[in-house]
Amino acid sequence: DDRRGVPNPFIRGGLFTTRRASDRETIKSQQIVSLSNYAIHYSGEELRQDDLSLWVCLLNRSRGIKVGEPIFFTAYSLIKDLGWRMHSENYDKLRAAIERMKLTSMSISTSNGKSGYTGSLIRDFAFDAIDETGNTKWMVRLEPTITSLFSVDATTLLEWDQRRRIGNKATITLWLHAFYSSHREPIPYAVGKIHELCRSEEKRLANFR
Repeated sequence: DDRRGVPNPFIRGGLFTTRRASDRETIKSQQIVSLSNYAIHYSGEELRQDDLSLWVCLLNRSRGIKVGEPIFFTAYSLIKDLGWRMHSENYDKLRAAIERMKLTSMSISTSNGKSGYTGSLIRDFAFDAIDETGNTKWMVRLEPTITSLFSVDATTLLEWDQRRRIGNKATITLWLHAFYSSHREPIPYAVGKIHELCRSEEKRLANFR
């Protein structure tokens, strides 16, 4: 629970942006900026840091379950895990985010050819599924081939409590936390490079700095 794995291509570029504007960009077959050892093409509604946190929570619930099998959960438990307020707006936000990730299409490959993935972040989603005990719960299924992204040298274990304490609104901090967690030894990047990689909505570099 305290350390949660995430593929490096998800946190070493702009697949999950730092933007916070109310309108999300709709992307069609666009190459997403990332470090040179990854090539990412994406179609779908723009993904942000809250989407990444949610996906990591869903992945955590898949422990002990064969990938591709149904993952059952309550919306309440997921909101609590994310550290969001228990409010009806956040239930709606949760459902919209899962539906958004279901409608994604991406192609990720590494420059060394050791790993790659083509597909969606979520294969199926239902908010009125019946679990094995007969209770109505939310359910998602992941694409089995997504496991190809989780090689030992391409997976970062995020400190989950740290990410929760950063909070949802500090999107640049969330991005930096994940990005630098993926480096065994910190590398000095120029602010301009970080600005490019996180796909910030701030146009002026001075303001971003």
